[in-house]
Amino acid sequence: MKNAKRRITGRELSKRIALFFILYFGWPIIKHFFKPIVFAVYGTKKDQRAYWPDWIHSRLRGAFPIGLLRFNNQWGFVAASNINAEQFADKPHLATTYINELLREFPKAHVIALAGGLPGWVRRVHGEIPEPCVDGSFGTRFAMTAATIDAARTINKNPKDLVISLIGGAGYTGSQVVTDVSRHFHSVVALDPRYKDDIHFDRRVLYTDSGISLRSVMIHLVLTRCGDDIENLIPFIQAGTVVVDDTHPCLSPRIRKKLTSRGASVWKAVMADGRLEMIPRMPNFRSDNIPGCLLEALVVLQRGRGVLVTYELFSKAAEELGFHAELMRHPDD
Repeated sequence: MKNAKRRITGRELSKRIALFFILYFGWPIIKHFFKPIVFAVYGTKKDQRAYWPDWIHSRLRGAFPIGLLRFNNQWGFVAASNINAEQFADKPHLATTYINELLREFPKAHVIALAGGLPGWVRRVHGEIPEPCVDGSFGTRFAMTAATIDAARTINKNPKDLVISLIGGAGYTGSQVVTDVSRHFHSVVALDPRYKDDIHFDRRVLYTDSGISLRSVMIHLVLTRCGDDIENLIPFIQAGTVVVDDTHPCLSPRIRKKLTSRGASVWKAVMADGRLEMIPRMPNFRSDNIPGCLLEALVVLQRGRGVLVTYELFSKAAEELGFHAELMRHPDD
């Protein structure tokens, strides 16, 4: 586990602005000469203001490159939307608009990784995720399973003796992570407001919408669409427990402070790999951190889309390629 803390200097900010304008205005020509990997992200209103002022916002295209990424000898782009997280949550059909813009702006993309809630929003409206996009579910499952096992080590416990929770367990990916982690731990509390009654399954999983069930839990995995969705559950999280964050947007400093004031230890789950570099780094990530959704695209890049036939094929490929989980403090703390 590592802690990373860094302030953005005026010189670095100038470089970011220069890179943005080069990519933004040069991309209509550049895009015809590259077959890149693309990481499609979005941000809250606050995140967007960290990259550009409001007066620029209305002049931006629906999808555009805001940074570079490099994995081994393969170059790619971090792409962003002029639509923010709050708008996506209120109007899910805008996610389909964003995907269409990505396909138009990156016509030769080898693979497009969709961050956070984008796949879920697209499925609600469109049903399917169009190629060359990947939904990141296999990558997230691999990362979260490895992170929970690592979290058990931080409290010197055998996973088979622990009750863990997955907050956001009713989602498309969350429901699969529940099954994955139940194979390694004593039992799982799958908590989500979409569950209406407490339902036990095979005596190892409790599906519930009640925060009271969290009082017996030692490790909490947070996989909601927005980290701050867990605010009303904080009173049920006990001192000495571990909170593992894999949300986008992630747990805000305000929520992290509330959790630590209760005696919980808060970590961010990432895949660690010195082969990756993002320029500039994403908020609350180091430049070499790999979110689960991007991990899936990197595995596809090296092994082809055949690894997406089953989760077993994917996880085997990810292990063979040397990817491993890491728990770290949120870098912007």
